[in-house]
Amino acid sequence: MIIFRTSCLKVLFLCLTILLLSQPSLCKKCRALALSGGGDKGSYQASVFIEFTNHLPIAEVSYDVVTGASAGSLNGAGISLFAPGHEKDAATFIYGLWHSIKSSDILKVPDDGILYSLFFKQGIFDNSPLEEFLYKQSKGKTIERKFTVVVTNSETGFSEFIDYNHSDTIPEDAIPTIVGSSAIPFAFPPMKREGKTLIDGGCIWNLDVTGAIRRCKEVVEDEKDIIVDIILCTRYYLEERKNLKNFSALDHYFRAREIEEWQFNMQDVERAVEMYPDVNFRYVIGPSEILSNSPIPLDFSEDHLNKCFEIGQKDAEAALRMGEGGYLSAMMDHYKEYKNGGNRDLRDFINLRLESAPHGESE
Repeated sequence: MIIFRTSCLKVLFLCLTILLLSQPSLCKKCRALALSGGGDKGSYQASVFIEFTNHLPIAEVSYDVVTGASAGSLNGAGISLFAPGHEKDAATFIYGLWHSIKSSDILKVPDDGILYSLFFKQGIFDNSPLEEFLYKQSKGKTIERKFTVVVTNSETGFSEFIDYNHSDTIPEDAIPTIVGSSAIPFAFPPMKREGKTLIDGGCIWNLDVTGAIRRCKEVVEDEKDIIVDIILCTRYYLEERKNLKNFSALDHYFRAREIEEWQFNMQDVERAVEMYPDVNFRYVIGPSEILSNSPIPLDFSEDHLNKCFEIGQKDAEAALRMGEGGYLSAMMDHYKEYKNGGNRDLRDFINLRLESAPHGESE
């Protein structure tokens, strides 16, 4: 009798196991990584991603989907050359790219000079070196996961979302699309693709959360099974400025651009969280310090890249110590206080969260 009952229990256990394995939707999650634009600040984004791979279990950063605009499309492309589960290899690849990249890999000054290009060319710099650089770096590799690039169609004035999937070879249009997404107006000429004129994806959608969720729905049905990490590299931090009476006309213009960029970016994040209340926005990280005040984000000097890497590492470590949703809450608290007339900066809110983190005082 005892033997009979034991055998029945084994059969029952086996049946339950088979049933659970045949219902992947019961436990399947889709993980997505959304990467914003930011020009030379993409090294900050790369640094945060590397810290994720160093400190989180690989299963937690095995992204099914990656979306990117502008600099985010460059980082996204590098990550997408590696299959989910191989994020450490992707991190090594991304690290090598940013620590070897030079301005000459991105652009060159036309023979006619900048002044001539300003009036008679479509961009003051030639970005053909970037295209050559990407072809060289991706040689022999393929796209290994769902990857979406955001571009702006300059003719229609609308965004376009170009989807890629696992493929045996790099699609012929992939690199031109990525170069187009990174073509900062004024600095670079547009990229022609399939008869379309493409410019910087960040002109309209600097952060593609909608695309990340749309593509995750190819994997899971319920938004509650979607986990989104967001790495921002443009201005998600605003400093109060005093003595504006001493500003020149150019100073006022650049200050207006700072405010516009910050408001635009924070509204992107706020809107995404409100639109998708069931999605787990796990780690949403933006620079806690000003990375650069240059009006054209094309500083690829070693000093600048190292600064971005250092701040990215620090912010990623803070986010991981605060836990899921902690950094996002600090960012939104900072944003709400500024809207209500406060002037504390983002680091104050991060430090407050760190002090109340479950693993002890902030360092």
